[in-house]
Amino acid sequence: MEQINQVLEQALDGLSLRHRVLANNYANVNTPGFKRSDVNFQDAMKEVLADGGKAEFKVTRDDSTTMRNDNNNVDADLELARLSTNAILYRALAEQIDRKFSQLRLVIREGR
Repeated sequence: MEQINQVLEQALDGLSLRHRVLANNYANVNTPGFKRSDVNFQDAMKEVLADGGKAEFKVTRDDSTTMRNDNNNVDADLELARLSTNAILYRALAEQIDRKFSQLRLVIREGR
């Protein structure tokens, strides 16, 4: 049970970091020369689930693409879609944690 709580906590931390990074991308959609970044959320969580260690979320910058003549590679529509997906995942995990706390409260109150 404790390990599940740690995994959920790490996942929320990773999704929170990813949300900040994606929001920064969107905020810089019109900044010449800006290159989008992302967080290796899925890869880090796969490692945690495989070996039970601590998640290492890394922010990586995509220097390999260019979307426009000003060397910016942020696609506003894709960033909004990524932000929405990330928010849905975050909310689902937060609800899962809330259910776990509800179960604990029920046990503490002995079902009353």
